[in-house]
Amino acid sequence: MEQVHGRLRELRDEAARAAESDLPSLLEQLHTHQALAGWSSDTALPDPRSPYFARMRLREGGRVKEILLGYRTFIDADSGITIIDWRHAPVSRIFYTYGEGEDYEEEFPGGVTEGVVELRRVLTIDGGDLVRVQTPERCFARDNGEWMEDEPERAPTLEGGQGQAVRGLVLGTGHGGKRVPDVSALLDREQYALLEADDRVPLLVLGGAGSGKTTVALHRLAQLAYRDKERYRPTRMIVVVPAVGLVRLSKRLLEGLGMKAVRVTTFDDWIKTQARMLLRAVPKRVCETTPPRVSRFKRHPALLTVLPEVHRRREAEVVGRLRRRLSDHRDLVEAFAGDKKKPLLARLETLEKNLAARRPNPILHPEAAQAFRDAREAVTEEKELLFDASADRIELFSDRALLDEVVLASNGS
Repeated sequence: MEQVHGRLRELRDEAARAAESDLPSLLEQLHTHQALAGWSSDTALPDPRSPYFARMRLREGGRVKEILLGYRTFIDADSGITIIDWRHAPVSRIFYTYGEGEDYEEEFPGGVTEGVVELRRVLTIDGGDLVRVQTPERCFARDNGEWMEDEPERAPTLEGGQGQAVRGLVLGTGHGGKRVPDVSALLDREQYALLEADDRVPLLVLGGAGSGKTTVALHRLAQLAYRDKERYRPTRMIVVVPAVGLVRLSKRLLEGLGMKAVRVTTFDDWIKTQARMLLRAVPKRVCETTPPRVSRFKRHPALLTVLPEVHRRREAEVVGRLRRRLSDHRDLVEAFAGDKKKPLLARLETLEKNLAARRPNPILHPEAAQAFRDAREAVTEEKELLFDASADRIELFSDRALLDEVVLASNGS
């Protein structure tokens, strides 16, 4: 609150000596800061340095609504200030779906709402100062206290489609160090529609470089977290990206969306962690000098064509060893061999359970008890071997016939 009162004093001083052309923007800022200052310090308030990023005026019948979009809802009826959290308020859909001058008809919890968008502005507020205003046709920027019209091609957008989005858009600063609009204000209607997609169905967003895929994905995380805070807790979310540069960009975007707790990692780092958790024999040291064509070969979809054969060989080896070591329980081994629907680990666990049901009395039948222990040890060893990634790696990458099949299946790539 100290920042709010300090900025309020600065604005009053500026207004006292400002030119007439600058008064409208200064008065608007004064109006907002006076309302913020009137709230108690324990009330959750918008960030006074940048309380909102967009403004729209709606006319519904004879009523006119002035609505500001930000990251925290703040309503002061006496002052006529309404800031809504774009993630949480259904009315924000109008801003993203309709252009200035368009009629809208939307169904909200209170019923169907009809009206017209009289005004739609993207605003950039830096340190409590309004420094940029973007209209559908023009863009104005404030430089050294003077308002000037900015070049149309410098107005940032996040339009969908390959080659349409502005390249090099850095969060917070734009060309020449100037402030650019909040990225949340730049979503178009198609991108915003993706945020509201059914969360029960996986969402795949396709687009060329710079088309806003990452922006849409991260905003959808924020939208999901606001819809269901228990199910979509940020601490349970993870963002996996292909490169380190995207990790930094994603973290900055998520922080601005109030999703700082979301974990962001590259695919390589994520897959290494998963492999070490699931496969005990994965080497601890990562080879950083692997030739590119070797990495390409190992990641090529054609490699999937020979995995069934590798599995068939592994299965045959397991069945052969079990037949030798569990000769007294041939029926259980044959049941294991005939169950083709479940994975090997699940089948071994079933065999282990069925074997345990036959445990003999070690006092009455000591020899049978020893044979039982040997059989149980054989099953345990087979389960451990399933996690030996080195054996599978040697089996696959040292068999020339299998490698030739991969090359053939790749159709020359």
